[in-house]
Amino acid sequence: MLTKSIVSIVKFASVICIMIASVICIMNSLRIKNSFSKEMSSTDQNFRDSGWAGHQVGIIEFKDLSSNDWKHMSKQINKRFLDPADISAELYSFQGKTTSEKWLNLFLRNPCDQNRTFCLALFEKEKMLIFIANHALCDGHSIYRILTICLGLQTPINMPQYRRMPIISELSVLRYGLERVIANIGYSPLPIEKVNRRYSVFLPYYGKGRWEVMGTIFHCIYQSLIFKVSSIRIAFTVGWDDDETTANNRIGGIIIDIPRKSNPTEYSELIKNEMLKRKNDALISYEIVRNYSVKKLRKKFCHSIDGVCTLFPVKDCVYGVSKWFGGFAGNLKAPFYLNAVTYTQEPSFLALSIQTCTPYFDENLFLKHYPKATDFNHYKFPVS
Repeated sequence: MLTKSIVSIVKFASVICIMIASVICIMNSLRIKNSFSKEMSSTDQNFRDSGWAGHQVGIIEFKDLSSNDWKHMSKQINKRFLDPADISAELYSFQGKTTSEKWLNLFLRNPCDQNRTFCLALFEKEKMLIFIANHALCDGHSIYRILTICLGLQTPINMPQYRRMPIISELSVLRYGLERVIANIGYSPLPIEKVNRRYSVFLPYYGKGRWEVMGTIFHCIYQSLIFKVSSIRIAFTVGWDDDETTANNRIGGIIIDIPRKSNPTEYSELIKNEMLKRKNDALISYEIVRNYSVKKLRKKFCHSIDGVCTLFPVKDCVYGVSKWFGGFAGNLKAPFYLNAVTYTQEPSFLALSIQTCTPYFDENLFLKHYPKATDFNHYKFPVS
């Protein structure tokens, strides 16, 4: 009797192993097929299909700089733009009559040029610059290079190196996919409206690293959400260093649920614990978009989360910044896009940009807690 039971268990285990091996073979076939495909990667194509919503916009004002310091900075920006030159990028310079608001409003009325990597506009009288980057052609490395041109950064950005692990990668993708399907069952993201709103605020930063930053960000967000919101689901982007891929965007993510807490420290501890628990998700999610054609899944992605959060640490000294916004030129369909740039050298600060389309984000609450925040909604961003 015992022998028959052992034989049955062995047969069952053999069937399971054969099924898993078959699935892995199919996945490898799809991966190899995708590697020979001449189509854009799913991530790049998603940004290209999104029009202006696939273009990042950065607005930086240097009102605190003296006229001489701004004149010197402007000359250095022109020099850095040309060295090394990007023939698909464009540089504009305006001395007087054309304001940043007027130029951006007119520029965004035109169809987006999908062959242009980015454009940079300098407004001498306003001590301001605006850049617009085509995300179908640019990822975190490219955006950091644009910031280097704008701010004269010297410290290179470091991203983790992508390495594929045969069999383990396929098994991890299967596990991750199953977990996401289960997590999304019955989950309803925050309601959204058609038009996005855009704000930025400078928050205190004491140099304690990413967990302090994340705690500060979500304390701010929850102070501005109506009280009935008890939890939100956020995808934290993670850039990868991957020279072998033909994709322009090398981005993975870690998705976690963040319930309402009482203070920044509680948010920091919660986010730290959850992200360390799921740190491998950053690699697995990138593995999926890198090696498989998942265009339909990418389009459904924004309907399963409440927002995306991107952090940019800057380790160089930056002076004179009086306003800062980083977001997307078009309207997004996820309730939130959060972009946080931290400056770790004195004077250290955290510049948080908020792009939102959920009516649950209460502007009056936000401005009550953060009266020095900047409203960028006077710019006429396109409604898609």
